[in-house]
Amino acid sequence: MKAEVYRLGGTPLFEDVDLDLDEIELPPSEPVSARGLVSGPEPAYMIVRQESLMGDRLHFSVSVLGSGMKAAVVTAGRDFDELKLTRLLNKFDAAVGPNSNFKDVQSYGRQFSELILPVEIRTILESMKDRHIVVVHDAPAARIPWETLTINDWSAAVEGGLSRRYLANNLPVAAWLEERRAQPSLKLLLVVNPLGDLSGAEKEGDRILELAKATSAIGVTELRQKDATKPAVLSALRSGNYDCVHYAGHAFFDSQGPGRSGLVCAGQEILRGLDLAGISNLPFLVFFNACEAGRVRGRLARPLKKPTVQAFESAGVAEALMRGGIANYMSTYWPVGDDAAETFSENFYKGALAGGTIGSALLAGRRAVLGRGDRDWADYILYGNFDFVLKQQVSQS
Repeated sequence: MKAEVYRLGGTPLFEDVDLDLDEIELPPSEPVSARGLVSGPEPAYMIVRQESLMGDRLHFSVSVLGSGMKAAVVTAGRDFDELKLTRLLNKFDAAVGPNSNFKDVQSYGRQFSELILPVEIRTILESMKDRHIVVVHDAPAARIPWETLTINDWSAAVEGGLSRRYLANNLPVAAWLEERRAQPSLKLLLVVNPLGDLSGAEKEGDRILELAKATSAIGVTELRQKDATKPAVLSALRSGNYDCVHYAGHAFFDSQGPGRSGLVCAGQEILRGLDLAGISNLPFLVFFNACEAGRVRGRLARPLKKPTVQAFESAGVAEALMRGGIANYMSTYWPVGDDAAETFSENFYKGALAGGTIGSALLAGRRAVLGRGDRDWADYILYGNFDFVLKQQVSQS
């Protein structure tokens, strides 16, 4: 409830309203594992919206909310040249290649923050270095690689952590089976390379299978290549047996109808959010890992049956699946390197199995990749609740 008040505080609804919150801490009434949320340092919420576009000038409104601030909501606006942002995004796409390193990505994150964020917002964020930053953004701001956010030498994604929430109307309540949290292992549906055209996806699938073999705490059901049909995936999801879907393949965004976006199955059929509607026992998390350039933002991919389907847009696919009832969606911004993918997956699932939140497991994975000096420390994107617990702690013998 508090998070929703914070989010609304940065919208036009509160333009003429002074918002100040007082909190009373109540004694605990039940174990945190029953709720699936873990308390920790208070997060900070940064709400980013495009207010107007006049000619070639963009106006973004940015608000920061968080407990302990002298003012409950700080809002500032920023005008900048749209062409300058487009050029920076294009340079970033070209620069983030196999030969780039963490400092290259950090440098671009600094440029994005200086272009988009007002000075007072950057100053406030710097005072919250130990907090998890939740970036709540609209569709125009979705194209910004917020995971690279760097102010001076502070990169939020590898300090307190960073996740996203999408500003969209009428998102349904997510649907899952609460009792699965207490089951003794993580049940994983592994969907690998449905179109049979991504060698990197094959390697990713093999890595996850090896990880599962190393611990009894992960049980895997695999659908690979031609077996990964839309009916087969839907049947697995309807079974209610799975906590997480790990998908290594293609995802596509339909710009003419974002709700038709989704994950590509064998036979070039697309699993959309609408296909999930009415299923009350969905997995807690969909983890989409892009392993090769079949999913490059802003460019046409290999044609599917419908020519209006364009290359992956993370926010659009995330929204489509969340409208189907998925609680959390994690993906990669650019094609991830093999070594980084292995490092991240091992640390992420280890953290999740230890009873940690998605956000803490994500942070552990990012830091492990950063420790390699790899550019992919900023690659992984989470839409959803950073403090959501996939599993109570389970034995990893």
